[in-house]
Amino acid sequence: MLLVVYPDEAYRHVTADTGKVGLFFFTWKALKLSANFTKSAISGLLYVLHPRLIIQYWLNLRRLPDIAVPRDVNEKMLWRKVFDRNPDFVTFSDKLRAKEYVRQRVPDIAQSPVLWSGTDLQDLPENLTGQHCILKANHSSGMNIVLDIGPVDRRQLVKATRRWLAHRHDRVHGEWGYRNVEPKFFLETDISAGQKADLVDLIVYVFSNSVTLIVATMGEKTARERVALFDADGCRLNAVPVTHRNHARTAVLPDDFDLPLDAATLGRHALVIANGNDHLRVDFMWNGETLYFCEVTVYPGGGYRSYSDPKIVQLMGQNWNLADSWFLRTSQSGWRRRYAAWLRAQLQALQ
Repeated sequence: MLLVVYPDEAYRHVTADTGKVGLFFFTWKALKLSANFTKSAISGLLYVLHPRLIIQYWLNLRRLPDIAVPRDVNEKMLWRKVFDRNPDFVTFSDKLRAKEYVRQRVPDIAQSPVLWSGTDLQDLPENLTGQHCILKANHSSGMNIVLDIGPVDRRQLVKATRRWLAHRHDRVHGEWGYRNVEPKFFLETDISAGQKADLVDLIVYVFSNSVTLIVATMGEKTARERVALFDADGCRLNAVPVTHRNHARTAVLPDDFDLPLDAATLGRHALVIANGNDHLRVDFMWNGETLYFCEVTVYPGGGYRSYSDPKIVQLMGQNWNLADSWFLRTSQSGWRRRYAAWLRAQLQALQ
């Protein structure tokens, strides 16, 4: 028999051999018999309601998560997917809206100019495709096509992007922030064109009002990709990201590589952009002369982060205070209100 307790004062018991479902009602006090019972009950419910997320989590990390009272950074990211409906997540998940948001908050940070946006590539002006630019999708990652100077085969371009706007992170990965983002194409200037220095991607991990990690990458998403990790003070860390499923380690930048600009400046900009949110990844790019804002990521790594030094994941989990999340800072209703009160008590007990 499979027993699942519903925190909305009801639970169902399902007999595996018959498939019959019965509905019973209990008071919330019944769920307070013990903290462990309550946690198991809530986790059981969430496992049933979100089987795709649980399976994805297990396939990537080879362990089952504690969603009711998450401890490490990956469990907390899964919790965010299930519970946190912060309106800021919609803004940050839309690359075009995020650009405008950052333009208002940090006007002195450069951005790659957007030349065009729309839902139909047939509307893309011909004169815009004859220069160094990049075609992207505003609602996803990894959807980029670099367009060099010269004529563009529009038919091939349409064919290569035909599935872009149909892809939905909210449906496939449970990343709610993308749900209300209108998918669009957009064309922006390629800031690497004509630059003598190699581009350096600078990723800042913000937790509440502090920076925990800075990752510098050169040759991102190419065979030449190399990384270096730094703490909030700009001190080099002896660790690299590890690919989830095959445990492959990313190649490392030389020992004498240093951040192209000081960590304090990066952190200051990232904190202004994060604006007190409990956790965000803020991406910049350095082209040898100028620091550019790139994007804000609400669900970094999809919630499956791993490093060669496990202390980094542990530190991220410690620095992510769920009490600062929108879910726990905002009045909830129904069973969510009761769960929020219970979770606050659990988090307080863990301190």
